[in-house]
Amino acid sequence: MLPETMIRVCGVAASGIELDERDSSIHPGDDLYLHMNGRWLERSPIPDDKARFGAFTIIAEEAEKAVREILEEAANCP
Repeated sequence: MLPETMIRVCGVAASGIELDERDSSIHPGDDLYLHMNGRWLERSPIPDDKARFGAFTIIAEEAEKAVREILEEAANCP
């Protein structure tokens, strides 16, 4: 349990830990990883066609799409 004096802004402790992602149904002594990340893991499944997935995957896919559009436009210019 975090001390009551810990500063919290938008669900994030001053330490940078996102407190809203904790799964309080899991005791930290039983499984600290699931206790701290359980809610995020439930909301963020890895798609079946990917080995990993996260914010950087989304950014990379969007960048690849943008580059493809630029190249296709350039290929169609006289």
